Amino acid sequence: MAHHVAAAVGTAGLGPAVTVRGSVLIMPAMFGEAPTRSELECPPDAYLTPAICEKYTRLAMPEGWPWDHPVLNLAGPRAPPLGDVAMAPVLVVAAGRDLLRDRNREYARRMKEWGKDVEFVVVDGADHGFFHRFPWSEHADEVVRVVRRFVVDHMDSSE
Repeated sequence: MAHHVAAAVGTAGLGPAVTVRGSVLIMPAMFGEAPTRSELECPPDAYLTPAICEKYTRLAMPEGWPWDHPVLNLAGPRAPPLGDVAMAPVLVVAAGRDLLRDRNREYARRMKEWGKDVEFVVVDGADHGFFHRFPWSEHADEVVRVVRRFVVDHMDSSE
């Protein structure tokens, strides 16, 4: 949702009172037709598995829609190019042991191809959802530090 809002409002924001300075995507949910390496290598006891992703996809997508639809596969073959869309910087955080890691990496890569200011961070050794499952962990602390730095770096210093 954060991606679609950022692409829709661009750098113009939501009127004079709201300006988008950046977007933070933490382990954004993406799925597609061709499995990625991180999906294929996902252990069966992982917190988020391909079977769970498939179930959520069937629940979220209208019947008959392809799984590479841009609503779900933001960097997939059907995703519209965003080169002409003015967007604020984007931070994408992926977990190193998450099956979404490769799709998150591909999204960041495609955004850079489209000329967007994107930072991609992998939290090594972390599983999907670690920040809410283990909020007092070093991995969660790392995400807080990364997000804080991103926010500070993109604040408007004139206000």
